[in-house]
Amino acid sequence: MKIQKNYLQPGDTVEVAVTHEIVISGEKSWIKYGVSTKVQPGETAEMARERAAEGVNEGVMTTVRETVETVRKATS
Repeated sequence: MKIQKNYLQPGDTVEVAVTHEIVISGEKSWIKYGVSTKVQPGETAEMARERAAEGVNEGVMTTVRETVETVRKATS
């Protein structure tokens, strides 16, 4: 699928979210994390997507670690 590079304009909203299934002490859990941001002046759609995706990737991994720690403390 070919996507036009300038399909978003400054002020348009970009949303990126992921859901990870994790197993903590044999129990499945799902962590969802997302970011909603705006395309900034001088920023291309791809730049906005990359910025949002970087925030999601860092944020979800931090949230996974914190969730695992919290659950383990609560069940030990």
